[in-house]
Amino acid sequence: RLIKELFQHATTQPGRSVIFIDEIDSICRQRSSREEEHTRRMKTELLKQMEGADNSSSSDKIFLLCATNCPWELDSAFLRRFQKRIYIPLPDR
Repeated sequence: RLIKELFQHATTQPGRSVIFIDEIDSICRQRSSREEEHTRRMKTELLKQMEGADNSSSSDKIFLLCATNCPWELDSAFLRRFQKRIYIPLPDR
């Protein structure tokens, strides 16, 4: 419910809204049959809102920015919905 409200609130604001989700891998890990129902519902709602924000007239109203330290743990459905992925490697000496 809160995810839906967040995206609805962002679309009603004047100008462009930035939604920043840090540690997105904590929400969007690869799906498994052992997941609890509330986790599955949260992922489904986030996927639905991401797709709706990208395909509707609200695409110019919302800028979704996510960060992770574990990109290999993200679910492929989430990765497909990101328009751009930027990998920043660990610093060298």
